[in-house]
Amino acid sequence: MPITAHAADFAGTLCGRRYEKELETHFRDCLLFYIDGRIRFERYCYGEAACLVFSLWARGLDADGRILWEKEPEFETDQKAIPRVLTDIQENGDALQFDGARKRYLCTEEFERDKPNGYGRFKVFWLRRRLARRLEPPGAKQKHARGISGCLLRFCFEKSSELCRPAGLRLSKSLKSSPSADTCRRRRHRQGNFAANCVRGAKRRVRDLP
Repeated sequence: MPITAHAADFAGTLCGRRYEKELETHFRDCLLFYIDGRIRFERYCYGEAACLVFSLWARGLDADGRILWEKEPEFETDQKAIPRVLTDIQENGDALQFDGARKRYLCTEEFERDKPNGYGRFKVFWLRRRLARRLEPPGAKQKHARGISGCLLRFCFEKSSELCRPAGLRLSKSLKSSPSADTCRRRRHRQGNFAANCVRGAKRRVRDLP
């Protein structure tokens, strides 16, 4: 019987998890679940010449637990090898049964990144950040936006001090005004006026938040 689930539920909290089919002797079949909901199937051969036979990507699971493969394998034997429908979840998600088969897929590894398959450190960082924000309670996003604008404000203060020390000192003491373009041009610190305008824009973004 098909089961309703989301592929990311089996990916853990880092980058993803690897599930390997049990009781296999000729091939090593693996399913990789990633935190963005994608699934990758990999078949390896055993023995001294062990190598990847073929791999396949899926967009995730639909409402009926069917794996949404992006394309069908070229050969009939490969088409029979890939799992189709999730029919049972066992051992708190550490064992998955597909198509009612006796051989299950058992969790063997949870990995932090998978650079060969496009999940490097930077991508995983943003995926985890997006996942964390999705789980935040209502109102937390506004607080997060204010925090970003506050960081931008501090960054502009630092840059204004580096690019134009007179304008930077004035901005550090008072946020009510910034030097005019003529004043900066006379004193040869037009960059300071640019930094001041940047700070003014950041202040406006903070003020306009709901």
